[in-house]
Amino acid sequence: KVLHVEHIELLTEEYKQLKKEVEGKELVKGTLHFTGGPLDEERSGFPAFSGIARLTWLVDLFGNLTVVSAAREEQKEKNYSRMTVQFQTANK
Repeated sequence: KVLHVEHIELLTEEYKQLKKEVEGKELVKGTLHFTGGPLDEERSGFPAFSGIARLTWLVDLFGNLTVVSAAREEQKEKNYSRMTVQFQTANK
């Protein structure tokens, strides 16, 4: 039998510790920031796809989320882009 875990970081000790720390707590506001090199949209698709693994973390930690708003900022001359998304948990 072969088990494939798409987001293997969910199995790390660091993540398991994080999950214990937030268990039973109410999320009021948070920021998730990660960096990386510029994405070639021709090869990797829309930039939001690169954040899917991080969204998996949030859903695993806090339950289902609803998108309230989203915005994308891009400065090609500076090789910079940012996507800001506001989510709402099931209990608002």
